Amino acid sequence: MENNPAVKWVLRHPRISAWVVLATGMVALLVHEARAVGLLPSQWVALIVATVLVAGACIWIISWGPMSALPMQWLKNQLPRRQRPKAPPRPGSHDTTGGLSEFCDTLSPTPRPSAYGS
Repeated sequence: MENNPAVKWVLRHPRISAWVVLATGMVALLVHEARAVGLLPSQWVALIVATVLVAGACIWIISWGPMSALPMQWLKNQLPRRQRPKAPPRPGSHDTTGGLSEFCDTLSPTPRPSAYGS
């Protein structure tokens, strides 16, 4: 299948081929939905040209930045890594450096007001 000239062209020009496919689908939907409106030929031409340009703009926007190459890897690098919250002490233990309140504070994205007014 990779020996087919059309497939080779699509693999060499992915953005242009995506533009052609998207524009074809958008123009088909436009013609189907506006067939009974009674547009003049010049209006049809203007709408079809505008639709093809919008499809090109969509493909251009999609291809921006590092997300077009490896979207999941890029997304993983953008997400902040949360540190594992400190577990609350077991009941009956004498660990006073932590506790449930500190544990809950690590889960909350914003600090909670203290009940003791400090």
